[in-house]
Amino acid sequence: MSNVSKNTAGIFIGRFQPLHNGHIEIINKMIEEVDHPVVIVGSASGPRTPLNPFNFQERWKMLRDVFGDKITVFSAD
Repeated sequence: MSNVSKNTAGIFIGRFQPLHNGHIEIINKMIEEVDHPVVIVGSASGPRTPLNPFNFQERWKMLRDVFGDKITVFSAD
């Protein structure tokens, strides 16, 4: 078996309002299985509402606090 990387990417899209254990489990699995895990934060530029209480920067920080530089985070907007 070769040790050459498959150079695979994985994408997970979500609102992360807030980041919860289900998100963390999926992202951890993606980190294990692909070379380039990407998380896309949806509803990122909308105003705060009861259904979307966190802005993009706050959700980006939640993701960074848990995963550090193991993932790449983008805004969908």
